[in-house]
Amino acid sequence: MSRRAPMVGLGTGRCGTMSLATIVNGCDKADVTFEKYACPWYAECPKNILLLVEKLDKLADAGILAGEVGGYLLPHLEIIRNAIPDLKIVWMERPIKNTVESFMRWCVGESRLRPQDKVRLGNQPQKIAPLPMIDAATPEQSWQFYCEMYHRHFEMVSPAAWLMQMEMLNNDACLNDLFGYLDIPEEDRVLPEQRQHNSFIEVANAVS
Repeated sequence: MSRRAPMVGLGTGRCGTMSLATIVNGCDKADVTFEKYACPWYAECPKNILLLVEKLDKLADAGILAGEVGGYLLPHLEIIRNAIPDLKIVWMERPIKNTVESFMRWCVGESRLRPQDKVRLGNQPQKIAPLPMIDAATPEQSWQFYCEMYHRHFEMVSPAAWLMQMEMLNNDACLNDLFGYLDIPEEDRVLPEQRQHNSFIEVANAVS
């Protein structure tokens, strides 16, 4: 059986990353997870990344489309790409304003990024947190800075990545283009029946 190139999905969060993982994993001969290998943002070579690389390579050699989707992968992308030269990268995008508003609703007006935030002082200090440390005057500003930082990184990754705007997850033609990029044969493609979560106007804050 021929090898199938594995994939990773990147995005800030609140931009359709969970939906991306669900849609691709719904295809036949696919094993794509969402934030299963979460690890510290600032760790140089986290154990979970090594486990992820091992999993992706093993399943790819078995002819399965393996993948992991999560914003925490960004600082570790170079490690993964060096270990897996045929890696496919899908980059989820959403307008920053909408993403910040979604984070503020999701976190009930709080932040998880600033040194003074409760979560940083509690169970997610800098050494183990899967998000970067960002100093900002307000929670909203911290999410804004985080999204702007993430978008800047896309300029460096873009030549090797497939860009998906969040609302494109609602479009069969766009999904088929994505499936083509991921080398999913037509007979293995499964289009989702329900995609109400993927719009600029959220339904019950369901978009991740």
